[in-house]
Amino acid sequence: MSLKLSKFLFRYRAFPYLVLLPVLLFDNHWLLKDPYLTFILGPAIVLAGIAIRLWCIRHIGGAARVKDKATSKKKLITSGPFAFCRNPIYIANTIMVAGTAVMMRLLWMTPIIFVGLLIWYHLIVKYEESILAGNYGDEYQQYASRTPRWIPSLTARRLNQPSETPALFPWRKLMKYERGGVANIIIVVTLTLVKEFVLKY
Repeated sequence: MSLKLSKFLFRYRAFPYLVLLPVLLFDNHWLLKDPYLTFILGPAIVLAGIAIRLWCIRHIGGAARVKDKATSKKKLITSGPFAFCRNPIYIANTIMVAGTAVMMRLLWMTPIIFVGLLIWYHLIVKYEESILAGNYGDEYQQYASRTPRWIPSLTARRLNQPSETPALFPWRKLMKYERGGVANIIIVVTLTLVKEFVLKY
């Protein structure tokens, strides 16, 4: 796959979410009948994704948004969740969206979303990796050689053990940085309530 295509997909990487939300809201085939799955299991999955994402941002801070020159002045982050695999933020995002499908009573769609988003992200990380390789050179190549792209590895965690305690992104800055994510969560919860109590009548 060419880097031009990867760059194009990277630029529009939010597109799947724009497509999924209407589907999750209006597709009422094979709905879950048990409200406990909707209001317990679904939120639990979403919260797990949120926790992983916040853990990621605590370590990577503003370098989370990869741009051609945005990361060149920052240190390569290999601690925290990035010690286990190279793309934990995308994994967290996928978990959150899959949990949203459960909240919308579409359990059957959860594995489809999970696999589909991972494929989508797999297509765009080539572009990100080319930027990181250009900015960090051999340091990134060595990190990539010992750290899986997707499947977390305890062996990689041991190899990426930092020699000193990394400086974590302050919680105040983190919450400001993630204000868009907070807004998205509010939207998802609102849509869930709309679907649960309005559209079914």
